[in-house]
This record gives sequence, C-alpha cells and structure tokens, in this order.
Amino acid sequence: MLLRKKDSKFAVDETEYKTPCHLTLQVWDNDTFSKNDFLGSLTLELSRLKRGAKTSKKCNLKLLDKRAPVINLFRIRRTRGWWVFKNYHQKTGTNICAGKVEAEMEVVTQEEALLDPVGLGRREPQALPPPNRPDASFLWFKNPLKSLKLLVCRRYKWKMICCLLIVFGVLFLASTLYSLPGYTIKKMLSV
Repeated sequence: MLLRKKDSKFAVDETEYKTPCHLTLQVWDNDTFSKNDFLGSLTLELSRLKRGAKTSKKCNLKLLDKRAPVINLFRIRRTRGWWVFKNYHQKTGTNICAGKVEAEMEVVTQEEALLDPVGLGRREPQALPPPNRPDASFLWFKNPLKSLKLLVCRRYKWKMICCLLIVFGVLFLASTLYSLPGYTIKKMLSV
C-alpha cells in the first residue's frame, strides 16, 4: 500500500511510504450480561499470505509458522481456505488455537469494484454456501445406530476394516498351522 503524507507541517513535498497490506480478524465472545471476552486474532499480510488449509481438520497453528508456504494475493487474486485464530495463553506462555475460520478472499480492480459494489449499505457480500451438516440427531438414545454410524464408522472406517482383515488373516494362519500336521501325516500314510 502506498501512503503519501507530509513529514511535518512545514514540508513542501509529500513523502511516499510503502507499507504492506494487512487484514486483521478478531474473535470476541458476545456476552449478554458480562463484558465481552477477546478469544483470538489473526493478522494476514496480503502480499505474503499464509496458504489456508483445505479442511478444518488440517487447520492448526503450524499454518502460521514462518516456514509455512505463502502466496501473493495480488498475483493470484483469489484464494479460499481455513485459517486459525491464535491467542496467548497466560499460564503456559504459549499460543493456543482459539478458533478457525473458513474464508474466501478476492482482490478486484477498481473497475470491477464499481460494477459490483458490496458493503457500506449496498449489497451483501457473496457468502459461502451453508456447511454440509448431518441431518441426524446426536441423541444416542433416540437413534443409537445412526449416531454410531456417524461418530464411529466415518472416522475409523478404514482402521476397522484393516483390523478385521488382520484378525481374519491371523485366524486363517492359526487354523492352517493347527491342522497342517494332521493332514501331512494322513498324506504320508495315505489314509
């Protein structure tokens, strides 16, 4: 971003300062009776934007590491992903994950902005589609099999299949080793 301002009241010419564009997002707890609590913040430099995670499960504090891959939003003009909010934890002295946000950012030219204005009482911003939430009730006593399927099978499906294959393989190997001596003796004696 290019800023022009005078160094002092008596300066004749304006001085140009180049500063990086930052987007700062904050999360606050909106309490009704008590004061609002600050939960976390996220500051993104748009020319060196940390690449967002593709899913919320992959979104963690490693995204904000100095060695994390960066992109220039002014070159690619559009990005979408998950970013993590961080907050300083007083007791442990470390940063903790205070929340996650899914966002889509787009840089448009001045002509495009004039053709399709948003904000400031004009039109609403283009919101993301609503999230795909399961239509099941998580009250396990109402529908225990559906809750079991949603909670266990989706998360651990491949691990359970691998464990079952290993158990069947071990049982087959054990039964083969158990019956192999009897069959070899029958074959040797031709009985």
